[in-house]
Amino acid sequence: MDNNNNILASIFKICETKNINLDKKAFSFRLITHPMYPNILSIVETLEYFNIDYGAYQVDFDEIGLTPNDSLVFLKKGKQQDLHYLTRKNDNYYIDSRKVFLSNLKNFWQGTVLAIEENKTKTTFKFSQKNILIMVLMYVVLS
Repeated sequence: MDNNNNILASIFKICETKNINLDKKAFSFRLITHPMYPNILSIVETLEYFNIDYGAYQVDFDEIGLTPNDSLVFLKKGKQQDLHYLTRKNDNYYIDSRKVFLSNLKNFWQGTVLAIEENKTKTTFKFSQKNILIMVLMYVVLS
């Protein structure tokens, strides 16, 4: 998977697990056209633009157990770094849904962690002609 797709897939995956609905096309366009892309600045500014709450942390590998169960992390790839979706389940770690041993993860660890906050707002009811018609019919039937 190329870097653009991996970055976007990682962001979309964590947003899905955190119940955050995104316009993926708009988000992708905003992120990829950011002048600092793929730098972390482009990612956090795009998250802010879409009102997604996050925290950015520098975490030593010895403290990896203190990170959230789901987060975005930057890992070394040659002289560059790539963004990945890190999950912890029952003391097992997964990078982009693939199980990884801590000894392997340590070799690529950069320490930069983006913790995305869960969307705790209730889903709102969307008014459409169909929904209004159903509400009117229910009112008539129940009256």
